[in-house]
Amino acid sequence: MMDRPKLIFDNHCGMCTAFCKWLSRSKGGQSIQYLSQQQFGQENELKTKLGIVELPDSIIWVKGNGYLLYADAIIAACEEVGGLWKTAILLRLIPRFLRNAIYRLIAARRHWMGSTNSCTMGNFNTEKIKHNDSSPIQEK
Repeated sequence: MMDRPKLIFDNHCGMCTAFCKWLSRSKGGQSIQYLSQQQFGQENELKTKLGIVELPDSIIWVKGNGYLLYADAIIAACEEVGGLWKTAILLRLIPRFLRNAIYRLIAARRHWMGSTNSCTMGNFNTEKIKHNDSSPIQEK
């Protein structure tokens, strides 16, 4: 049995928290484990497995033995949720350097768009689920 995919986000960012809440409320979003960057910072075993020494200034999508950052992380999370969220895969038509530049531009201003003082996510479904996909995501 494979661990659930994880979405690691800045819980002090209102926009990041709202995105994760929207995902979690959808049927497919309940299969994702949501972790704040603070929680992930304490997950030394996972950080070592992924080879992450310092947290990047990005949302992080972790599935299997790999991870994705920036816009690719958001696209992968939306794809996992399915339904209308899956249309986010169309963003892959935009060259990676451009979509990540847009992500970084928005991320640099994310706290101006609203912030939270603590994790407002509440309790999420943390049960283990089975996955058939055993291929790891590789950071490109």
